[in-house]
Amino acid sequence: MRLFAKPHTVVLMIAVILLAGLFTIALQFLPSGLLQSIIGPQEPPSRAEASTAAIIVERGHLRIGVRQDVPPFGYIDADNHLVGFDIDLADEITRRWLGDASAVEFVTVSAADRIPRLASGDVDLLFAAMPYKRERDAFIDFSQPYFVDGQTLLVRQADGVDQWAALDGKAVGAIQGTPTVVLLEQEATRLNITVSVLPYESYPQALAALTAGEVAAIAGDSITLNQLATATPGLVVVGPRLEREYYAAGVPQADSALRAMLNFTLQDMKTDGTYDRLYQKWFPADTPLAIAQSPGEWLYQRLDELPTEPVAGGPSHIETILNRRRLIAAVHDDFPPFSTVEADGQRMGFDIDIVREFARRWLGDPSAVEFVTGEPSEQVDRLVNEEVDLVASALVEQREWAERIDFSQTYLGEPVVSLPLTIGLPRNDSLYRELVNVTLQELKRDGTYDTI
Repeated sequence: MRLFAKPHTVVLMIAVILLAGLFTIALQFLPSGLLQSIIGPQEPPSRAEASTAAIIVERGHLRIGVRQDVPPFGYIDADNHLVGFDIDLADEITRRWLGDASAVEFVTVSAADRIPRLASGDVDLLFAAMPYKRERDAFIDFSQPYFVDGQTLLVRQADGVDQWAALDGKAVGAIQGTPTVVLLEQEATRLNITVSVLPYESYPQALAALTAGEVAAIAGDSITLNQLATATPGLVVVGPRLEREYYAAGVPQADSALRAMLNFTLQDMKTDGTYDRLYQKWFPADTPLAIAQSPGEWLYQRLDELPTEPVAGGPSHIETILNRRRLIAAVHDDFPPFSTVEADGQRMGFDIDIVREFARRWLGDPSAVEFVTGEPSEQVDRLVNEEVDLVASALVEQREWAERIDFSQTYLGEPVVSLPLTIGLPRNDSLYRELVNVTLQELKRDGTYDTI
């Protein structure tokens, strides 16, 4: 196979391809004793013979990897019980999927072994206080976020401080030597306010200064500040996160149906109030995360209703695109500002520029793209029939469509649009989905996205 691409394109492609295959290759060459020390003496079930849902139903219970050393997500309480936010979420998902909240086996995992355990099939899901990181996408898939960490503010509730801008002219405590100090100064510059940053060696020292009125707020990571607020009456956590870090559940790679099922269950828990109730139980001083909702109806409520066939293997769609040396994208015919034809006959728009940037980075040529126009429902059919490589039609992740196609991460959301927009992709192709997501993230990182 020949790659017709510029050097940076080749590097991106090779990185994604190698990362995607690295874990499978590594498992083949690991000493059996080492692998068994991770996953135990029993051979994990083969997802080449049945879907994850079918394996769980046959077993009769879920195996979920959790932490027992990361409060308040998962830890052993004074009564020697495993408790936490992740534990409660997992219990509720088990109840909805299997009809019995006790039909779950919690498998203790660590930061080092949680991904190998999921990738090997030893556990079905991970609810393990796990931030989404791009490099992890090469080995497992992720649900949509259910928690966001990041630098925020701890304040005295009686003072009425509710946002960063309210700190103008005030003193704010932060732990010296942490990124929070720099981020706080950057945010003050962005808001054009004056803040006096007082460094402290530890959170207890900063907390003493806050309760004594020496500072108006403490800036720090939201998890720590939530724990301080829970233990100290009269304190609350306020303000949007800086440098957000999203936590998500781990899902077996290339199982689009199970990932959709998990996402829609989390969304339903948000809609019916269960998620907010559990969040406020463990983070009483904080505001629950606004979980993005997918419109439409998902026909499946229990795992035994999902398809039982194993996920079909085969080459990634990336190979098709590279061999063809052209990207075929389904777009709107006339839906400005996403896609429209200018007076000179040129197709222009936000989606058009995004796709052309894909072609430039993947194939070395922004013109190496063919646009197929139509309405979103038509374009979904074309994607299923393998007539196009992706759908970039200001697409909303409809629940009905999740039975037929997969979706990228969100590439446009509030306040620009009322519902988050995504790119439609072939199902069960983790490598291709990761390539699209990595490219979207790179567009944002290097400023191209903001320019578009």
